[in-house]
Amino acid sequence: MNTYYIRRPGPKSEPIQTAQEWDALINRCVRMAHDDLISDFRVLLYGIERPESEQNELENWTTESLDRFSELRQGLINDGKKDPCELGYWWFAYRIQDGFTQPTAGEMLDKMRNVRHYTGWPVWSVRNPRALRPYNGLIECWPPNLSGQTFFHFWLASPKGLFFLLRNYDDDINPDRVHPGTTLDAILPIWRIGECLLHAEEMSRLLEAPSGSVSVQVCWTGLAQRRLGEWTTSTKFMLPPFVYQCHSPSVQSPPVEIQADQIGSKLPELTELLLKPLYEAFDFFKMPMNVIVEVLKRLRQGRF
Repeated sequence: MNTYYIRRPGPKSEPIQTAQEWDALINRCVRMAHDDLISDFRVLLYGIERPESEQNELENWTTESLDRFSELRQGLINDGKKDPCELGYWWFAYRIQDGFTQPTAGEMLDKMRNVRHYTGWPVWSVRNPRALRPYNGLIECWPPNLSGQTFFHFWLASPKGLFFLLRNYDDDINPDRVHPGTTLDAILPIWRIGECLLHAEEMSRLLEAPSGSVSVQVCWTGLAQRRLGEWTTSTKFMLPPFVYQCHSPSVQSPPVEIQADQIGSKLPELTELLLKPLYEAFDFFKMPMNVIVEVLKRLRQGRF
């Protein structure tokens, strides 16, 4: 009774005999508790990278979505129209985990119409009925009559809780303000990723899975030789203009998982986590956390 054993060479178990053995045991317990605490804190605060065995569905969904985009894009080029994404694009994919009653595609579209809009052209926009169509049991958005340098918005949504969005860069369609292909506004990614995360939170609620987990991933292409700038917002954050340059053609975040009902409260931390690989690709630029917090505050208030 009240005897504690440790493993000794042999192997064999014997009672603790010295103060040093007690110290070693207590230190091991403290280290294990510390590691568990850090792990729990990371899950709560930032989300976690999904185990490889659980990434397949989101990865397959992303691959299928990109293949569909490539197919439609090639058709556009074959028709002699200008490719709106020739200088690059970014995409955001997320998956709401099982735990909800799967709707039909039409019912899913009705739910998407109830998502709050934070910007003038919201993510997964359902405003233009001419751009929406059924495709293999999915909802597909492909803008009609694309021509010239224009804002491009392609997305897919699955009743299984899978969403994919692809857009070109604002930096490439405003030649009167910035030369196309040379710049990435440093503030816009915060705005865009924050809005995508809030969309995931809202769709989880609408699908009646608010406490389920959401896995997300984001990627940016066409980045090589671009420099970070700050040209879109009316209020400047005094970031160093056009100093930080990217030398990589693309950047992709690791898959991250978060509980849906924690997205809103952890929005700045999640946004920072997803954007960190992008900013670091620009000569190790570090976006100040106070800027991320302020931009997301403005996003939620609907002012840019």
